[in-house]
Amino acid sequence: KIYMDGSLGAHNAFLSVPYSDEPSKRGFCFYTVDELIRCIQTAQHHSKQVAIHVIGDEALELCLQAFEYVSAHSGLTKTHRLVHVQMASNDQLRRIHSLPLVINFQPVFAEADKIMAEKRLGKIRLQRIGYPFRAIRTMRIPFSLSSDTPVETMNPFAILSHAEKFMTREEAFYAYT
Repeated sequence: KIYMDGSLGAHNAFLSVPYSDEPSKRGFCFYTVDELIRCIQTAQHHSKQVAIHVIGDEALELCLQAFEYVSAHSGLTKTHRLVHVQMASNDQLRRIHSLPLVINFQPVFAEADKIMAEKRLGKIRLQRIGYPFRAIRTMRIPFSLSSDTPVETMNPFAILSHAEKFMTREEAFYAYT
């Protein structure tokens, strides 16, 4: 698993626009696009999949640039995973859909982070790009669900209950198992 950025709560998820409650901060990123390209190419050379922790929209943008580069120059030979994707524009979601990527998200965060996320992003930005789980499903982007234990509960019934806010019970059960 590659960590592209940090967390929204700690103000270190990498955002395209500064935090609403900390206007001097945009978070940080652990890898450049070129470094991430090398990671993806190396993993593929060894027949491995890449899973990337990505929360902020700017971190996601860098991931997409790297996957698009590898796809155009040598092809993506594996289905790679984007873990969390708590912020994404519709354009970014369309680009994800065009690549062999699977999103692994944790529906419990939409509820657990609700108050904090609005402080970090502001109400309008949160509504526009935050927790795009319904759009992921509607756009038919391949996805799976998980708990992110120990950060949040590992209780499968709680996870499925949170997921039902974005999808049917059957879809949630299929994505979680």
